[in-house]
Amino acid sequence: MNENTWELESFTVELQHWGEDIGKYKGRVTFRNKEYELFSIKVSQDKSAEILKLITAELSQAALDFTDKINSSLEQTKPKEQ
Repeated sequence: MNENTWELESFTVELQHWGEDIGKYKGRVTFRNKEYELFSIKVSQDKSAEILKLITAELSQAALDFTDKINSSLEQTKPKEQ
C-alpha cells in the first residue's frame, strides 16, 4: 500500500438510541492510508437499512449456529443421571 492507496478501516451500522435520530439506523465508512490518515463517510438511514437487508440470511444463520453452540454447551453441563 502506498500513501495514495486508501483501505477500508471500518464499516458500521448502528441503531441510534438517543438524539434526533433515535430508532434510526445510521452508518459510517472509514478509510485509512499508509500514513494512518483517515476519512469517514456517513451512510444514510435508507442505505443502512438496505445493507442490513442484504445480510439478513447470514444474520439468521449466525443466530441458528449460536443457538446450537449454546444448546451443546448446556447439554455438556447437565448432571449425569444415576
